[in-house]
Amino acid sequence: MSQIYCLPERRNVPIQENQTVLEALLANDIPHAHACGGNAYCSTCRVMILEGIESCSAPTAVERSLNKKLEFPVHVRLACQTRVQGDIAIRRMVTDAQDLDIVERQSAEGAVGGKQQVALLMVGVRGDGTLDEDNFYYDLIYILSRYFLLARRVLRPFGGKEQASFGNDLLVKFSLDEGPEPALRAVWAALELQRELEGLNAHLHQLSYSPLRLTMGIHYGIGVVMGMGLGRTQERAQHVVGRLVDEVQRIELAGRKTGSSLLLSESAWELVRDRVVSPRNFNVVFGGDRDRECRVFEVTAVQGEAPVVLAAEEPTESRSLTSRLAGFMKRLGEIRVL
Repeated sequence: MSQIYCLPERRNVPIQENQTVLEALLANDIPHAHACGGNAYCSTCRVMILEGIESCSAPTAVERSLNKKLEFPVHVRLACQTRVQGDIAIRRMVTDAQDLDIVERQSAEGAVGGKQQVALLMVGVRGDGTLDEDNFYYDLIYILSRYFLLARRVLRPFGGKEQASFGNDLLVKFSLDEGPEPALRAVWAALELQRELEGLNAHLHQLSYSPLRLTMGIHYGIGVVMGMGLGRTQERAQHVVGRLVDEVQRIELAGRKTGSSLLLSESAWELVRDRVVSPRNFNVVFGGDRDRECRVFEVTAVQGEAPVVLAAEEPTESRSLTSRLAGFMKRLGEIRVL
């Protein structure tokens, strides 16, 4: 008779050939979740196979269907569909109410995530001094609102997907889902944003504000991507997490120290080296379990045709200010009525 070593209980459980993993766990008083009754519908009985994956039966048709929807890796199996012919070690993946909340969200939204080849662009914005010290809070809000509107309008046509904002910084993902050559699109987007910032700075100068400056870093590699939807009614987003994010932050930080507007990691630079002007390079230390020194490359220009993959948003200037004000007042009146 085969044995299942089960975590987090740290127990050995016997399993017969005609039993599923779920049946064996329940028969031995391990309270394994199975909301759908073991019919491969809910995925709450999911387990991670830590050892002995070769002893597990092949996924059934219904398990394969659910695996495809949720994009499970091969070592995540449904206990209700898995039989074994040998000893295995597993970890139960739904052990409390919080785990169940995660499963419920994943079931509603789709894939749990996975690995993806991506280019990440980190954009930091600064004033001549520290923005929140040089300006009253309303001025700070106004300046950054103008900047973030500009940034999103510029990045979108290149397929940039905003991941997160860290204070004044933006993290933007470029992937093969949006089009080819994500690293090149990230470079074009960064340099276009730098160019468009000149117009915003001219506007801020008219209002007696200090100009804004950008420091940007681009990194390319395999990132861990996870669904970050906040609810069933909101659009689900795929966000990169983990080491790749930490490293692109360090590249952007190196730009501040070296006075460079745009720095690329070596992996990103290798993909675009024939298309860019790169006058300088520097060493950057990437932290972690072991600090390692990496080369980064300054980029000041890019050659060729811009790889735009999405239609640009219609500029707000296409409608007269009078027309837009009239529309605003109409919407305001409707809100008041409600």
